Amino acid sequence: MINLQTVLLRLAEPFLDAKFSKIDKVDPTFLAHSDRLDVSEETRIKATSDETKAFSEEVKRQLGPNSPAPNFISEIFYLTAAYNHYGYVRTLSTHDALEKSLQDIQDHLESVEADQSYIGTPAEGQVRTAIENVKREKTNRLISIFTYQVQLLDPDLIFRMMSYTTFLMAWLIRLVDPAKRYPDQTITLPLPKEPPKAFVNLPEYFIEDVVEFYFFLVRYSPDSLDLSGKKEIFEFIITFLTSTWYIKNPHLKARLVQILFYGTLSHGRDRMGVLGPVLNSHPLALKHLVAALMSFYVEVEHTGASSQFYDKFDARRNISYVMKAIWNNPDHRNALNKEVQENMDKFVRFANLLMNDCTYLLDESLSKLTEIHAIQIEMASEEWATRPPQEKKERMKALQTLEHQASSYITLGKSTVALLKDFTAQAKAPFMAPEIVDRLAAMMNYNLEALAGPKCSNLKVSNMEKYRFEPKQLLRDIITIYINLSEQPEFVRAVASEGRSYRKELFERAAAIATRVNLKSSTEVEQLLLFVTKVEETKLLIDAEEDLGEIPDEYLGE
Repeated sequence: MINLQTVLLRLAEPFLDAKFSKIDKVDPTFLAHSDRLDVSEETRIKATSDETKAFSEEVKRQLGPNSPAPNFISEIFYLTAAYNHYGYVRTLSTHDALEKSLQDIQDHLESVEADQSYIGTPAEGQVRTAIENVKREKTNRLISIFTYQVQLLDPDLIFRMMSYTTFLMAWLIRLVDPAKRYPDQTITLPLPKEPPKAFVNLPEYFIEDVVEFYFFLVRYSPDSLDLSGKKEIFEFIITFLTSTWYIKNPHLKARLVQILFYGTLSHGRDRMGVLGPVLNSHPLALKHLVAALMSFYVEVEHTGASSQFYDKFDARRNISYVMKAIWNNPDHRNALNKEVQENMDKFVRFANLLMNDCTYLLDESLSKLTEIHAIQIEMASEEWATRPPQEKKERMKALQTLEHQASSYITLGKSTVALLKDFTAQAKAPFMAPEIVDRLAAMMNYNLEALAGPKCSNLKVSNMEKYRFEPKQLLRDIITIYINLSEQPEFVRAVASEGRSYRKELFERAAAIATRVNLKSSTEVEQLLLFVTKVEETKLLIDAEEDLGEIPDEYLGE
């Protein structure tokens, strides 16, 4: 299949020029009236089968019975797209499945090797044979993966694929551009609410194949983007990330953010990643990226997929990392301020979800670490050696499950807290909304107690690096959030009113830890203690108000 695709890529070369001079030669309604390709079973970008059938009939009626045959460029363009989907992109799926199975084999191998209970038993020989079989399977899987990569990462094939995919992206954006001037002129975003019929009735693989190809490149061959492709893929991503209603499949929309995430990871000499410079300089990025990421953060709360609970955290982790990669750019922070002023309600929804995520992820992280701590104490005791093998096996399995969960929750929690820290420094007002501020104060106080309170020793697990748990960094970020909001009367009152976790001594202990291990400067520690003084004063006022009770009716005005 890839061999046929390579022939088609060569046939496409004449119209893949850098100026896109032949872009209007491609007929956007080709699939609606041509019998060259049967795509009747393909999912559409955003159309039902009935809508696609009606669109096809409408196009055929407009063309009439004596319409000329499609031009050669359209034939090759659509044939290449189809063979790309069933050839290269399908091979990418197989490669990814092999990598996933390799990870499963590795996890199984580590689990079996960690359980030493078989040693000295009649089953020892059988278990050792099974371990060797798993190791051979791992080796065979690696051989298969490397074989696939030889084909998929062939420089000449990647070059031709990029040429075609760049043309395809430009053609898709021009199709949705109301002015039909892209790429000669920058597209105006966001797009109109009503997508063109020719676009929504295209097979979904026109979008899918673009994102899957670039998702593969940014992970396995980012150097391929050194000469070209960075600007083009970003413009494609920002076009549909600012106008997500143009694409129905939530997985494809999340993939757009995944490409940005991997594109901002440090690579070789590119400390900002292969896409970092584009995200911090492209005019469309400086104007739209922050708002688009915040909107998608809200949108992924409900994807409709059965796995939406896990999908949303994965997407939001990617968003948090991209935000971190662009945060030091004042143009992006100015764009955030503008978004807050113009769309306060939208930002409050974002802030609310951000706070919900912090609450859930930190609670789960700390509770899992407490459970891990308890099991590790069990295993270190003398009594552990006397337990039945089956019981020890079950406890070790429970520990492995907890370790996996803790690692995931901690990673997600850290990125979410870091995002909350940055946003509370830049935009305080939305977090003072009545539906947010009390819960924010409760969440902050609860986690401060967990990290600096008397039970913080329950979080001390062996090999913290394994779980990516950095309590000092987490405490530093939480203290920073308190300082960020310390001048807001609503937040001061909310902390003072919170009766479950707030204690003056807890903040004093946190300040002492911050000073002792050099988490914060003396100025910042002083700010934290000054905040506590305000809280204590407010707490006295609240208590006094409660003592006075309600004002009698006769003293109230009309």
